[in-house]
Amino acid sequence: MIHGVGAETGSQALLLAGVAGVTGVTGVVILLAFVVGLLISNTLVAVVSASGFIGAQRLRTVYVIVGAVAGLASLLIGVIFISGFGTELPDLQELIFGKS
Repeated sequence: MIHGVGAETGSQALLLAGVAGVTGVTGVVILLAFVVGLLISNTLVAVVSASGFIGAQRLRTVYVIVGAVAGLASLLIGVIFISGFGTELPDLQELIFGKS
């Protein structure tokens, strides 16, 4: 697998084996399970994404409007942070989960 298309780096694979504390055959089995899991999950993500894009053709105008609004909101929030006014934005954890 190629990085950016679902591949994980060698260091991540080594970290996985290191954390599990395994070597030899067990390490190879864990690494293969890791790779198989990546292949399956990335295939599912690709299929679901493709299905979404195909379905989006029917509601193209809605998706363009929602995407534009989300993009503009993201830009605005980024400018607020870059300008040093990030503390003026509401605390999302407080808004979602209430005060702790």
